[in-house]
This record gives sequence, structure tokens and C-alpha cells, in this order.
Amino acid sequence: MSFQRLLGFVFLKAIVPAATTAERAFNVVLALVLIVLGSPLFLLMGLLVFLSDGRPILYRGERLGRGKRPFTIYKFRTLKRGAQGIIGGQLLSHEHDLAIRWGNFLRDTRLDELPQLFNILKGDINFIGPRPLRPEVYETLCKDIPGFDACFLVKPGLLGYAQIFTPHASPKRLRSLIDYQSLKKKALPAGQLRIIGFTVLAVLEKIARRMAAFVREDLLRKKLLVRYRQKRKLARVKPRRVEAYLDLNDDGNFENAAQLIDIHDAACRVRSREPIAGSAVKLKLQIRVSRRRLPWTSRRNHRRVRRAICLGQVRQARQGPGGWDYVISYQPVTPLSHYNIHQYFLARSLASPFRAEGGVA
Repeated sequence: MSFQRLLGFVFLKAIVPAATTAERAFNVVLALVLIVLGSPLFLLMGLLVFLSDGRPILYRGERLGRGKRPFTIYKFRTLKRGAQGIIGGQLLSHEHDLAIRWGNFLRDTRLDELPQLFNILKGDINFIGPRPLRPEVYETLCKDIPGFDACFLVKPGLLGYAQIFTPHASPKRLRSLIDYQSLKKKALPAGQLRIIGFTVLAVLEKIARRMAAFVREDLLRKKLLVRYRQKRKLARVKPRRVEAYLDLNDDGNFENAAQLIDIHDAACRVRSREPIAGSAVKLKLQIRVSRRRLPWTSRRNHRRVRRAICLGQVRQARQGPGGWDYVISYQPVTPLSHYNIHQYFLARSLASPFRAEGGVA
């Protein structure tokens, strides 16, 4: 072995433990600071869970860490007792209907993840890294995805790029691709602080939106104005500036322009000037988006169009002065369409690298 290679080997053996120690110190100090500052929020969230569904307040579940070593993760409980046995190796969806009161709020705002600061203190996870998986989810959904096991080369994280920028229900293949790309450019402590700060702001924005919707719908409409709407388990979203098209002839040409009134996970309401002859229909939704100015990316402003193609069944039809109103249950035809529905039309991610132009009502 040459002297230069020997010197380089000795240098790496010395610098890698030092870098690991520095990263560990960064994680521990920041976690302690956030736990102290966030202690009132911990008490509030715990009280919210207790008043909603009693004990236990915390959820403890097995996850796979670095090298696929299992560890116990902590969260505020958002699902009914015994939910783990019902879900099994599936991903949680609206069809399970297992959330406790305020459970969806805690999940959507990611506040249920706060107890994982203690996982950081224990050394199970870092602040930034791929999100840890349940063993059964790995076996049923992820094991056969090419390159997925690269995520086990590092410690999982409290915050992952896929967790921040994709909805919970996103296809695992897509989330693994995002995590894999993030592994190739590991952020330094200054970059991690920017990501953490951005996430805090995104959480505050999500909380503000949810609380504004609660005040508007539950307090003003129902209590003050006494306008009781039909009780729905799934909240409807009203995206702005969405282009909707119907394929009435089943020929692949979405020539009939329509208006998307609102949408939730299982159905949407559209308004069309042309009647739909049968019960089956094909629907195309598209929206123009522009790249967000993230603190760790370039300032270039890209504009793109995001589309979702769905197969649907007409459930209700009503004729009005503006045309025909249809309630259509839909099913995205591809994983990408499924992702676009949850990302851009339902706005289910914590944040998005692309912002829908016009936003969501």
C-alpha cells in the first residue's frame, strides 16, 4: 500500500468517528432544547388525546432502524385501541375509519410525531433521514422495490424529505425514490437547521389552516348561523383553478370541459353543461403549479401542469341553471394519478415543492 493511500486511510478512520460524534451532539442538544421549549405543547397534545379517547396517550410501535434493527417508536396516539391488528401490513387510509377525535388533525399537522424527540435522545433516529417503517409494511409493500434497502444504510429520521413533501398515502415506490435521492446529498448541520425551520413554519401554516376551517365550519356555520350541513366523515376540499374534463364517449378524448366543485378521498362533485349518458365515466383533473422557493434550493421558478386520470361512477345527478351537477366516486388509474390527487387537489402533504397556483380554499 502506498504512503498516500495509507495516509488517506488513517485520516478517514480519524475523521468519520469525529463527524459521527458531532452529529450525535447536534441531535441531542437540539432535541433537548425543543423538548424544553415544547413542553407546554406536549401537555396540550396529551390532554387532547386523553379527552378524545382516554388512555394510553402514547402509541408505542415497532419500527426498522439502521441495518433493519428493530426499535420502539413513540407517538401521540391518533387511532383507536387495537387499530394495529386491523391495519396489519396495509397503509392507513380513510377506508379504515380508525381515527379518534382530533386524530386526523394530529396526523395532518405531524404533531403526533413530537414524542420522537425522545427517540432522538435514545439514538434510535436522527433529525433528518428516511422515515422508519413498520416491519409488516416493509415485507408486504417495500421489500421488492429496487434500491429500497439503501434507506437502511443510515439512521431513520424524525423528518424525511418524503415525509415533508408527500402525503401519507403516497405510493411507497415514489417515497423511496425521494428518500434515495436525499441520501446522496446529506445536509450539514446548517442545512438541517434550515430544513427543521422550514418544517416548523409548514406545521404552523397547516395548524392555522385547520383551525380556520374549524372556526368557519363548526363554530360559525353550525353554532352561530345554525346552518347544519349533512354530516360527512370525509372533509371536502375546494381546489381553485382546477381544470376538469369528462370523457363522455369512452374514446380517450376528454373533450367535455367541466367544473370541479369539491373533492374528498372517495368522491368529487363536478358541474357539466352536457349530461352523462351512463353511470360510468372517465375524469381528468389538472392544475398548474409553480416551484416553491425553498431555503436550500435555487430560486428558479418552474411552472408545470399536474394531471390525474380517474375512472368514476356517477352516484348522484341533479340538473340546475348552470348545468348538471354530478357526485362521482372515483379511482385513480395509476399510482402517479393517486399521488397527484392527494398532493395537489386534496393538499394532504405537509408541504409541497410545487405550490398549486391559486391555492386551496
